[in-house]
Amino acid sequence: MELEELKAETAKFFAEFEGQGDLPALAVAVFRFAPEGPDADWDAFSEAAEDAGFDVSWYDAEGEDDACIEVETPPGAPSLTWLWSWEEPLILLGALHGFATEGWAIEAV
Repeated sequence: MELEELKAETAKFFAEFEGQGDLPALAVAVFRFAPEGPDADWDAFSEAAEDAGFDVSWYDAEGEDDACIEVETPPGAPSLTWLWSWEEPLILLGALHGFATEGWAIEAV
């Protein structure tokens, strides 16, 4: 999927989330990434994301859930601009290391 398509999808889901009235005043965004193949470099992606100031967690495959990496942003006031300012560079960083975005969540802090 191209960046513009991903941005449009993010805008759609963010508007739905915002419309539910569940938007906290201060939150972190958590992005989920899946390896695109056996050559995905888990260590390099994790280190690059941590070096950029993100918290990174690895999850092994369990039941129906595939193995993934979750990347958590620093706290901020959630908005579409705020969310995309994190999502776009993380999508590009993930792609460099063989990972594709699977989605995001916003968690109150």
